[in-house]
Amino acid sequence: MRAAEAIALISRGWFVTGRLEDGVDHVEWVRPGLRALVDTEGRRRRRYLATARREVRTHGFTTTLDTEFESVLAACAQPRGKDATWITPAVADLYRELHSVGVAHSVEIRLSENGVVGGALILALGGWMSIESLFHTVPDAGHAAMLGAEDFRLSHGILVTDLQLISPFLRQMGAMEVPLSAYLSLLDLCINPGGNAVD
Repeated sequence: MRAAEAIALISRGWFVTGRLEDGVDHVEWVRPGLRALVDTEGRRRRRYLATARREVRTHGFTTTLDTEFESVLAACAQPRGKDATWITPAVADLYRELHSVGVAHSVEIRLSENGVVGGALILALGGWMSIESLFHTVPDAGHAAMLGAEDFRLSHGILVTDLQLISPFLRQMGAMEVPLSAYLSLLDLCINPGGNAVD
């Protein structure tokens, strides 16, 4: 799949996932009835950000953008525990395509003695972004990656941050769920202002 096809699907509210089965790399597109978004004005979100900033301040992390895309992509693609990775080789190739056209981005969290110790994989179109995946290899680097994604949101004028599917961790950091119809309206405002609505 080329970047233009993927962007068209993303613009209609779909997100990508992959699975390996019997040696076959399946790329699948999902559009659930509820979508997890960052509640940027919620008290829980503000509390999470304040706590995270306090926790990471003492570690000496530095944050960069798009300097180690391949490293972040490879780290995010590693299996977590017993769960198989959804970033299969075919999905990773798609992210590379999207990176080549300026849609996929990486946030890198560094420690001078350890190199890249955390990061985030992000997609961005207009005023919309999606935090696709996070990783960390040392304590609090995951929080630092989330703060890096927040800095990306602020510096790029992002209006909607998509988290795809809700989880207890995402609720703790200030996520909320909205119906698909509401999500599509927000998506349309972000990436297609003044144009035809997505469906």
